Amino acid sequence: MAEPAKSEKKIISDVGLDVGISKLTDDRIEKVINSVIKNESGARLKT
Repeated sequence: MAEPAKSEKKIISDVGLDVGISKLTDDRIEKVINSVIKNESGARLKT
């Protein structure tokens, strides 16, 4: 019986993505989610 192919994971670094992730905090995530719920989809959620 043949063995399955082994896959190697390559880590690709993206400086812009790393900087953006470093700015995320729990408070900022909460503010964005609440803003989306109140402003963009509030009418749909109320029905």
